[in-house]
Amino acid sequence: MRTRTLLVLTMSALLAAAVMGWYLVVRGKGDMHVAMPHFASASQPVAEVAARAKAGEPDAQYQLGVIYRDGLDGPPRPRQALEWFDRAARQRHVRAMVALGGLLEQGGAVKADPYKAADWYRVAAQLGDDPEAEFRLGEMHFSGRGVVQSYGEAIDWYRRAAERGHPAAQFLIGAMYEHGWGVDRDPVQAYMWYTLVLPRAAEAMAVRRTFNPAKARERLAQGMSQFQIREARREAAAWKPSR
Repeated sequence: MRTRTLLVLTMSALLAAAVMGWYLVVRGKGDMHVAMPHFASASQPVAEVAARAKAGEPDAQYQLGVIYRDGLDGPPRPRQALEWFDRAARQRHVRAMVALGGLLEQGGAVKADPYKAADWYRVAAQLGDDPEAEFRLGEMHFSGRGVVQSYGEAIDWYRRAAERGHPAAQFLIGAMYEHGWGVDRDPVQAYMWYTLVLPRAAEAMAVRRTFNPAKARERLAQGMSQFQIREARREAAAWKPSR
């Protein structure tokens, strides 16, 4: 009876991890790579991941950090997550750098340090193939948290992420062109970027509910000519991600 109970509990935990993985894919929290550790934890016992992490494997250290951060083996343990993300980040694991920056930026159970968060985002953005790092660094510059506030720097980092298909960054590029934040107002460019977000609107709105490209584009179109709208749609149709 005890064996059967343990088996049921184990299967429930594995199913929960797999469901969490799909949830993060659908919600668009940082693309598929954020969800992958949840799938990994569904197929690998936590003890196995922990053993590999303790042996110094950076991927396992990152996965263990996700398990602790998201409470996949019990209550969330952000301090332990911070430790394992830090270990992986110091081995140049880019996703761990972004995750570490996220914990340091948010604070809560761990001490908030937006300056260190911005540093990790910057290193990740410079080292790796990760538009999430570029997007978050853009967010820091937009708000001035942990870095000097600069719309120019913000739009530069947003653009890097947007050119690689990051939906929230694409929305914000559109907003900056619409309102003239750090750039000259350009309704054609704004409309184009909002159009590009439409197929992945749910992902953009998962980052912030106000990132609604359909509403933004409808609002913008009210002050545009038909020629401008056609030009924006033509540019959107011709757009291709950079990497």
